[in-house]
Amino acid sequence: MQSVLINLKRLEGNIIPYEYNYYLSIAIYSKLTYYQELVTKLHTKNQEGIHTFSNLISNNSKNAINGLDIEEAFVVLRSIDSSLIDYLRMGISLDSNLRVGDVKYRVISMKEDPVSPNWKKDIKFKSLSPVLVRDFKSKKKFVINGDEVGENLTNVSKWVLENIYKLDETKIEDLKIEIASTKSKTVRISNSKSKESITTAFQLEGSISGSPEAKSILYYKGLGSKTSMGLGCWRVINDR
Repeated sequence: MQSVLINLKRLEGNIIPYEYNYYLSIAIYSKLTYYQELVTKLHTKNQEGIHTFSNLISNNSKNAINGLDIEEAFVVLRSIDSSLIDYLRMGISLDSNLRVGDVKYRVISMKEDPVSPNWKKDIKFKSLSPVLVRDFKSKKKFVINGDEVGENLTNVSKWVLENIYKLDETKIEDLKIEIASTKSKTVRISNSKSKESITTAFQLEGSISGSPEAKSILYYKGLGSKTSMGLGCWRVINDR
């Protein structure tokens, strides 16, 4: 498991789409060609994501009529598979440019994230990118009501940890995600005209209690669904 900070500087273009997460995810996938050839395919049907990344974090972001004007920024990227980040470094060393819509950025640096949370304690968290929450009962729908986020996010997380990551039930049963505040945000999850491409996700603040193993997996893979599309990344804001 590993987390890195990727610093970017704009080379060409001006405005990126408001729902830029999808386009940035495609740019990152393009740097993982060797990982997909030699380790495992990514972004396949029904595959649970093994990495997540944040919004573009910047002190000089400006709103424009049809998008965002961001000249410099950094991205937090985490993965439960450290080799994915090694292959990402390789891909960036071969071509350091990332295209987001009509804008081209260059990776200036990629450094290890120095933050190492204490998973033995319950923690408070804040999302660094919107969290897409699946409705646990209907399965195919996503939650659009902020009041329903906590229960569904807890239940979906428990199911994923047990069935995908094969954690023992004793390390899952006490997991609880409590939400203190929500702010809805539209995100792009597809570029296809034949199916829903833009939906509602949430910027969240709250707390997570449970086993160290459960919390660490959720940290490095991200909270919620479609995390590899730049959704569900979060940071610890303080230990309780």
